[in-house]
Amino acid sequence: MAKKNSSKHYESFRISQRPENKQPKVIWKKVWKWVKIVLIFFFISIGLVGCVQSIATKSGTKVGSGQEIYTKAEYVSPNIATLRWNKEKNEFFVPNINESSGVVVNTYLGLQDEKQIVSLREQDAKNGGQYGIYGGSTFALQLQKQKDNSKISSTSPEDWQNISNIEIKDEDGKRGVVYGNGNNHIYFNFGNEKGVGRTKTYTPVNKIIDIYLPNSIAFETYETYEEIEINGKKETETNIVTDFSHIKKLEVSKVDLSSVGGSNIYSVLLADIFTTLVAESFNVWVNDNKNKSGFATTISERNGRSVEELKNLKNDELINEWNKYILSYKDSVGPSKGISEEEGKKLNKLFLSTSAMMQSYSLMTNLTRANFLVEDKQYGKEIGVYNFSSINEAGNFKPDSWKNKLMASDAFVPNKQIVSYKEHWQQGPFYGIFVYPVSKFMNSIIRGLGTTGWSVVLALVITVIIVRTLTFFLTAKTVFSSAKMEELNAKKAKIEAKYEAYKGDKQMQQRKQMEISELYKKEKISPISQLISSFITLPILIVVFRIISTSPEIKQATLYSVQLSATSIFRIFRIGELQYLPIVILSVGVQLIAQFMPKILKLTKKKSLRADAYQRAAMKKSNKKAILIPIIFAIFGLFFSAGLQIYWIIGGLFTIVQHLVVHYVQKTKWYKNKLEPFLFKNN
Repeated sequence: MAKKNSSKHYESFRISQRPENKQPKVIWKKVWKWVKIVLIFFFISIGLVGCVQSIATKSGTKVGSGQEIYTKAEYVSPNIATLRWNKEKNEFFVPNINESSGVVVNTYLGLQDEKQIVSLREQDAKNGGQYGIYGGSTFALQLQKQKDNSKISSTSPEDWQNISNIEIKDEDGKRGVVYGNGNNHIYFNFGNEKGVGRTKTYTPVNKIIDIYLPNSIAFETYETYEEIEINGKKETETNIVTDFSHIKKLEVSKVDLSSVGGSNIYSVLLADIFTTLVAESFNVWVNDNKNKSGFATTISERNGRSVEELKNLKNDELINEWNKYILSYKDSVGPSKGISEEEGKKLNKLFLSTSAMMQSYSLMTNLTRANFLVEDKQYGKEIGVYNFSSINEAGNFKPDSWKNKLMASDAFVPNKQIVSYKEHWQQGPFYGIFVYPVSKFMNSIIRGLGTTGWSVVLALVITVIIVRTLTFFLTAKTVFSSAKMEELNAKKAKIEAKYEAYKGDKQMQQRKQMEISELYKKEKISPISQLISSFITLPILIVVFRIISTSPEIKQATLYSVQLSATSIFRIFRIGELQYLPIVILSVGVQLIAQFMPKILKLTKKKSLRADAYQRAAMKKSNKKAILIPIIFAIFGLFFSAGLQIYWIIGGLFTIVQHLVVHYVQKTKWYKNKLEPFLFKNN
């Protein structure tokens, strides 16, 4: 009863009183403190490991090369060399050969034709290869021509359709990406660096026959004289007239393909490629309504076949028609021989077009003309012969030098596919813990929305929001202390100014450091907190960097003709593609604003500290260091790929919004009464 009616201060004087039990709260704070330390250490170590792995592991910009992360084994795709039809030159060309221009066509078979991947796996199994071998490289041929209404200079995938012998029912032209005949494809597996998984036998898609290549043609000429009047004086003008009815010279060589047989597997493959390019060029010429090359009407008139018949011929049959046509003139050479003027003009036009086309393809496929002549029964005399050569332009023996003529060297970086969770863990904890879940999450969004440039951007936005929100709770104190850091720097400058005259005095410098340490302790701010915050977000940056550079979905994606896998700064200065300029400007600008946002917000506050000349000098010196790091950080982003720069922009915008929210939250009573004591006092 006495206890019940006693004063509230009574308990303070009792000897037997028990202290209030606050032990659980103290233990929880210590546990949380160590949990944060472990998490921070974990993030920093994993981030550094990931950074080293990213530098050491090369990832090619071409789909099918370098390290690649696939969500399914069924999506693993070969390295496809795409040749496109050039309407101006009237032949196929290689758009990806110029390394400075980057990858113009980045075909991803796992997106365009999954059924053909099954066919390539079967072909590898039949020919002794091992599809998708780790560390291997492959080659597959794709031919494309522009759709009727597209621009000549267009690089948009929608403006191009595939050319293939495979019977495809889909009218959109997406099926039949790799050239083939329904049973085989022009596809070769080089295996890994030890040759494991390499194609052992190759069955040509086409029937391989000899092709006659036109070298040079000349017609008889004669001079005509005409009197003309120039300034009142009569002069004689001499004109050279070509007589197209008399062939003076017709030089033809034979591309010896029928003799390659199985002696060299590369020669068989190259013979198939050369035959395909020539035959499909003839097919385009035959089906050209404008008859630019004159092939359809000229061959039709000379060989006695209708144009419709030529359109329905197989590749080898069409080549035979060409051979028959050009060989028919072997006995028409000489001053006493004669053909009609019109026929001679058609012959000259077709001869020159075919010669330029075949010479171009011979360079692509390592065909060189021998220094000797051979007797040819069909031609009836000795002619030059083209054979496959393993000697490159530098005079060195290099049988696979043809690969660099059909694709840039970056395309043949050994392909290291990572698909399953187990394979990710084999690369280390960075891939197992971070890369795998983030890549799965991003790819589900990208593929779910149609695998376009916009779906990639949306996936990046969602990833940034989720990840940065989660990491915010680990770095909340650092984020809220950023504003206080600006005020603290002013106080720190005041201390440094006080000891400016004692630079050589070790004792005074120690006192200065003690005062600065006391200042940080008083303000409840760690001098390395900002650095720790950067290290915590480092793994996320490296994860996104790896996904952007290794995901085939992102490699092949474009956004308003901007390729997300391309390095923007190189495309601007080496090619002049100014569509990359806004991304570069935004990435640098947004990052600079994000880094300087605390300083910008501080300018809105009234100055609370008066500074003398020494303090201003110390603050100026401190500001120079604080300004230099963000500028270097922003400039570093210039050399990122376009996709990573977009992530850079999204992350920077998130940081700006975060600083603004924190700035206005710090003005509220809730922050001053609740959150600030929790962050900076109860530690």
